[in-house]
Amino acid sequence: MGWSSDSEVVNGDVRDEALMAVLEALLEHPQRDVATLSGLTDLDEKVVTARLEDLESLGVVKPEPGAGWSLIHPRSALNGLLADRERRLAVHMDELAETRQLVDRLSDVFANGGRHIDAPGVVTLYRRDEVMERLSELGREVKNEVCSFVTVQAPAHAAAEGRRLDGLLLARGVTLRMVCLEAFYRDATEARHLLLSADLGIKVRTRPTLPTRMLLFDRSVAVLPLDPEVSAEGATFIDHGTIVHLLHSLFELHWKDSDPITATAPSHPAEGPRPMELAVLNLLALGHKDEAIARSTGQSTRTIRRLVAGLAVTLNARSRFDLALRASARGWIDSPFD
Repeated sequence: MGWSSDSEVVNGDVRDEALMAVLEALLEHPQRDVATLSGLTDLDEKVVTARLEDLESLGVVKPEPGAGWSLIHPRSALNGLLADRERRLAVHMDELAETRQLVDRLSDVFANGGRHIDAPGVVTLYRRDEVMERLSELGREVKNEVCSFVTVQAPAHAAAEGRRLDGLLLARGVTLRMVCLEAFYRDATEARHLLLSADLGIKVRTRPTLPTRMLLFDRSVAVLPLDPEVSAEGATFIDHGTIVHLLHSLFELHWKDSDPITATAPSHPAEGPRPMELAVLNLLALGHKDEAIARSTGQSTRTIRRLVAGLAVTLNARSRFDLALRASARGWIDSPFD
């Protein structure tokens, strides 16, 4: 099948097969005309003419006054073209470098403005005003449910404002579920806030420990703090589907293992450790220090040390490790060797 004019090449691209076919035919038959070259290459005469013009523009061939063509070695003919292409490439590379510098500068400005894109689906905001603005957006957009882990007690005025905003969400039919630290329920002010929240219609539960503060909007966006103890330190917003699914599963596990609040502080059996003591013993068995246990339980380090000392006296333990072993022997916690 012959070549048609649809196979034309722009600017004499030397990779074009028709161009190479015409050049090879000229090398063997430099005195032939277009019709003969068409027969030799099985190309349409229009294609041969176009390829000859390309070769002439490249300086590889030039027509003779009588008939035929004279050929010039491509290395000699194309040196000028290559030099020109190299100059153009250098200009493009300079432009590319300038563009990269601009992108870097814009990225710095963006980050300094309080936003950093960590990975697809993960954005960190460092400025408190931007964090609050984004949370407000999520509050306006949420349709079904907001789930939260609460590990930091809010000041009274902030708690009151939070209840007002929660009331607006509930009025829109949004379900609110909250798990907070059991220690909060033993503080009169915080207990009142939790009871008022429950009266609004928020589903509130408590448990001795929580891994971190967290918000989940419609199982599609998760919000985690940069510093679990300081809300002003910024937050990371995650809408990566797999990560959000894992965080929601974590919430559900803790929700099932938590206690609904009641009008009075939770009671405990006369014998055996209280839930807080069990939580401390479990963390102790995992090798956590007092400071880490305090963060996980919402207690002060001094309270944890006093609690550990009391448990050691109760179980007649000589060390923290011995305390974990004796608690395990009584069936209070799993063995630290499991």
